[in-house]
Amino acid sequence: MKIQLVFLSFFFLKISSLFSYEKCEYSFDPTATKLKFAAFKFTEKARVEGQFDSFSVVGNPSSSKLAELARKIRFRIKIDSINTGNPERDGKIKKYFFGEMKNTKELSGYFRNVEISNQHGKAELILKMNQRERSIPIGLTINDTEIQLKGVLDVLDWNAQKSLEALNKECNALHTGNDGVSKLWSEVEISLVTQLKKSCK
Repeated sequence: MKIQLVFLSFFFLKISSLFSYEKCEYSFDPTATKLKFAAFKFTEKARVEGQFDSFSVVGNPSSSKLAELARKIRFRIKIDSINTGNPERDGKIKKYFFGEMKNTKELSGYFRNVEISNQHGKAELILKMNQRERSIPIGLTINDTEIQLKGVLDVLDWNAQKSLEALNKECNALHTGNDGVSKLWSEVEISLVTQLKKSCK
């Protein structure tokens, strides 16, 4: 009889464990977020890397689903926080590139069409710059709470031809390669790495 009771207790414990699960809530942490970019100069496309040190999110979005959390995020990036490791270059980018744009003291945006399957995903990043909103296709890589995002944008999609020309003119000698051509490419690579906060019950 005792053996039967022990067996039944074990059986019900196993059954109850199947129906109980850990529920986790994810939230975004701007302080654990790094937004980097790579622009290109010279005909052979030499990389010039940098980042924005100020990345903020409106409110405090959270969700038990990563795709839903991404759709809730509305972000802002201050232009003054640009950091390429060269203060003189940073000043020229702010003055001649972003300075040619309309109402662009900060960039803003959000995500849509977010699809996540296992450790990978894709989405559209909607970025507002120079009073225009344009879409950037991005790829996502997920490792538990670490999210990596990568994409490529063309500043001409934001009507930034004058900005590109103004910066290239100011930095003409610095953008001239061995072939004697001064070139600043309109394509820019972007990458974001963030560590989400995770709370489980």
